[in-house]
Amino acid sequence: MKKDFCVYIGPSIRGALLFGAVLPGNRTAVLKNLEPTLEKYPNIKPLIIPGDRLPEALRDVKKPGTALHTLASKALKPAPEKERNHD
Repeated sequence: MKKDFCVYIGPSIRGALLFGAVLPGNRTAVLKNLEPTLEKYPNIKPLIIPGDRLPEALRDVKKPGTALHTLASKALKPAPEKERNHD
């Protein structure tokens, strides 16, 4: 039986996620569990990779000029305050 998991391949976020963190569940479930972190750091969402895409994603995140490399370099930019406070 195949177990679903995702891996975070972005820069470490103190108190939230570390590079290489293995997150159990399919991507939908993982994103749901990470909603508070994703609200604060929306740019990390594409850096949460399903396990079956991990080898190519790890290669791309380290290669300048790729979309994942660009996303990783911008990952820790917090969401503007107005996007976080949508009351």
